[in-house]
Amino acid sequence: FGCIAGYTAYTFAITQWRTKFRVQMNKADNDASNRAIDSLINFETVKYFNNEAHELERYDKTLSEYETASIKTQTSL
Repeated sequence: FGCIAGYTAYTFAITQWRTKFRVQMNKADNDASNRAIDSLINFETVKYFNNEAHELERYDKTLSEYETASIKTQTSL
């Protein structure tokens, strides 16, 4: 019985610890998706003001944040 209780406590603690990494990854993924959608919906404005490079840089930054969060999630296994 002690092994089962210990395993349950360990699993619960690790799951709680890993959940914060998953939440960060999901937030970064949502931010990247929202950034891409926003740029695509407003492509005429972006093109009119010649901001393609700026939008690309912003999107690249959010993708980089997602990649970092994804790596943390995978390495926490």
